[in-house]
Amino acid sequence: ILEKPQGFKFVPGHAMMIALNKEGWEKEKRPFTMTSLNDDLVLEFTIKNYPQYHAVTEQIHKLNPGDSLILSDMFGSIRYTKPGVFIAGVACRDVYHWRTLYDRAWPDVYYRYKALNALYA
Repeated sequence: ILEKPQGFKFVPGHAMMIALNKEGWEKEKRPFTMTSLNDDLVLEFTIKNYPQYHAVTEQIHKLNPGDSLILSDMFGSIRYTKPGVFIAGVACRDVYHWRTLYDRAWPDVYYRYKALNALYA
């Protein structure tokens, strides 16, 4: 939970890149979606801890009151525009885990994902 800047508004589905403002962690940015509401007085993110990787999520869970984060501008949005079906699935936190998971079960899925990323990069 973070202090919310005065007048800060977002659209549900927006995300931010977050890095720790700690030596050696400033460039380790990861995307997270706000789970608070615009009417809330704080910004809230729901972030699962993966201590076995000794990475950003573990460091976030070690933060103390007064520590600071580096937040990017907001990006992305999932919006309801007309009737339809929304299908959600499992999200892998980075390409390494995506590839490890899918290389074992569906080797061609990662390469299709990689090709799509190359098209939109």
